[in-house]
Formats: sequence, structure tokens, C-alpha cells
Amino acid sequence: MRDKPYCKAPWIGLAYEGTTGCKPCCEFQGADSKTLSRAEQLDPSNERHTMPWGFQGTHTEYVKSDYLKDFKKMMYEDEMNEGCRQCIDHEMVNARGWGKSRRQKFAKYKINEHGDNKIVRFDYRAGNKCNLSCRMCHPESSSMREEEEIKLGNITAIYRVLPNTNDVYDIDLSGCETLSILGGEPSIDLGVRKWIDHIQDLDVIARITTNATNTSKKWFDTLRKLKKLEILLSIDGTGAAQDFQRKGSVWADVKPNILKYKDEFEDVTIQITASAINFTIIDTWWEEMMELDVPVFCSAVTFPLAYNLSAIPDEIKATQVTWLKKWIDEKSTVTELREINEEIEWMTNKINRQVVEAKEAISILENYPYNPENNKKFKEVTKTMDGCRNENISQLHQRFKEIMND
Repeated sequence: MRDKPYCKAPWIGLAYEGTTGCKPCCEFQGADSKTLSRAEQLDPSNERHTMPWGFQGTHTEYVKSDYLKDFKKMMYEDEMNEGCRQCIDHEMVNARGWGKSRRQKFAKYKINEHGDNKIVRFDYRAGNKCNLSCRMCHPESSSMREEEEIKLGNITAIYRVLPNTNDVYDIDLSGCETLSILGGEPSIDLGVRKWIDHIQDLDVIARITTNATNTSKKWFDTLRKLKKLEILLSIDGTGAAQDFQRKGSVWADVKPNILKYKDEFEDVTIQITASAINFTIIDTWWEEMMELDVPVFCSAVTFPLAYNLSAIPDEIKATQVTWLKKWIDEKSTVTELREINEEIEWMTNKINRQVVEAKEAISILENYPYNPENNKKFKEVTKTMDGCRNENISQLHQRFKEIMND
């Protein structure tokens, strides 16, 4: 029998998003995300989308809302909701780079079930303004994906920043331990810069997720205002793999930008979104990624199902797992030789870290069983997006030609 409440996020977590409203956690992806059609999931004018996905109103209204009451009740009485699939998958696979799921991290805190609680984890998304259109992204997180989905006819309404977003400045963050700033792309959103000015004196871990396309002095100076800064760089491969999955990215520009972040800031990590695109061809980019000597962790796509790793045929997964294991064996041999020759310690530590990272990538690949329905979705969605973007995934690698023609 599971513990109750199953997750404490409704009591001590808050995601405040300018496009979809308030909800207990930024990873919650809508109560009806499994049963709704793709168009229904994406359309912000659809009540079945907006209400489960987030409460559209001020934070003051949110804490008194039936939405939050129902969420708490769900955590006590209902089966785990499909909108919580991020944590469900995380705990089943146990392969994401930071170990515990969001739900498991919340478990250590004591809560007042029927009274007030301090927010310990706060996720802030000013809006969806973004300069990239990543294949696996959603319109509420990217203005460019929003434009694309409108063009495709999947949504009819345009995402707007909620009219009462100034309410966010009144939220009590005195108990907050971790504050995440998400996008869109935070570095080009003036709302984010205003928010950083607001929180700069807080003794809190500020975690910024950025696509590394902006390294301007103004942006870097803004980041330096934060006392405890962690930077996550959303990079999904190198070369053509990165540029195809994250449309608008130019690897020739992004690669030196990664190194700039590494040189300028102490805590920088590359966050790889493992999808049915980049993990089908991991052997084409993994080595170059490791050469950057920046820590990485992998987070698997949950939705859309078309880009979930379960869409990759087993035989292709096997080739990628075999390649990674061979890479690990080669690195392990190098480590042993360096230890024998008493090489400098940092090199050995670097290789050991990268071996762990490769093992995590293997774990992700091996723990998402092939699903032919998701493979079918992959072909359908990819064909549609290729047509919209005037691209052809078959030109990215021979494996995709085989998949699309199968």
C-alpha cells in the first residue's frame, strides 16, 4: 500500500507559469494528457486542457481553489494520475541524472495537511517566448512551437501571459530552498530579468534552464546577481543531431557558447532531453559531447509519446547500447592506465564521471520497452513536422530512413 499523501507537492510546491497558470509542480502535464487527442492537449481554449494542466488565476485565488483541493484529494484517494507521468517514469526507470524523482524529493518534508505550509520548491515560467522550436517541446513552453502548431491546425488560440502575473511578486518565498527559472528561453524574456531582480537577495538555490544561444554581457551580468546559481544548458547532442531536434540552434555557435558558460560560472550542467530522435543516433554525437568536459544528465521525453524512447525499435536500441558499452570499456581501460602512470587526478575523475553518465544513458535506453503504437505516432508526427519545416529526417541518418520506410 502506498504512502499518503502520495506526493506532497500540492502542499509545499508551486509552479507559476505565465502561459498555463498555477499548479503544484512544473512536471505535472495535465490530468487528461493520456486520453485527450494531440489537438485537445495543445489547445489552450479547451477547458479539459487548461483546468487540469494549471489553474488560470492569481496565486491568491489558486490557494483557495477547488483545483488545489481536488489535487490534494487526488493524492490521498485516487490512483496516480497520468499527468504525473514524469515521476512515474522516473521511478520506474530510475535513470535520470539526479537520482530521486520530484515526488521522492518532496517526501522528506513534514506538512500541515489542513493548514498553511511554506513553499520549499518554486518553479517560475514568465511566458513561452523562445527562439527555438524543439521537436518534442509544447506550445506553452515555446512561442515558436506555438506558431507551428497553429500553422498545422492543432491549436486555434494563442497562449498569452496571464493578466495577473504581478501577483507572483507577493508570494511568500521565505521557506523556499530551490527556485527554478524556466522558459521559453529565459535569456530573452524581460519578465525573467525582472524576476531575477526581485529574488536576487534570497538565500535560495536558483536553477536557470537555458538553451545556450545567448551569452551577452547583459545576460551574464543578470545571472551574477544570484547568490547560489545553478545553470542547466538544454543541449540534445552535437552537430546535426542538436540542430535537427532543436530547430533554430546552430551548433557552430552553441558549442563555443557552452564553453563560455563553463568558463564564466562554477555550476554548469548539460541537460540532455533523450528522445526517439537523438537517442536513435547517440553514437554520432556522444563522443563530442564528452569532449566538452561539462557534466551531463539525461531526462527522457514523457510526452509527446511520438518522441518517447519507446518509439525506438529494439534492434536500434541494441546497437546504441552496444556502442555505449564499448565506449565505457575503452574509457575504463584508459582510466586504469592513467592510474598506473600516476596521471593527474582530475583526468581520472573526469573519465569516471563520464562512465557514470554513459551508464545512465544505457539505463534509459534499456528501460523503455518498444511500443509499436508510439513508433507509428513517431512516423506520423515526424512526417507532418518535416512537411511543415521543409525538412527530411531521413537525411539526418540512414537509420531514420529505415524507420520511416518500415
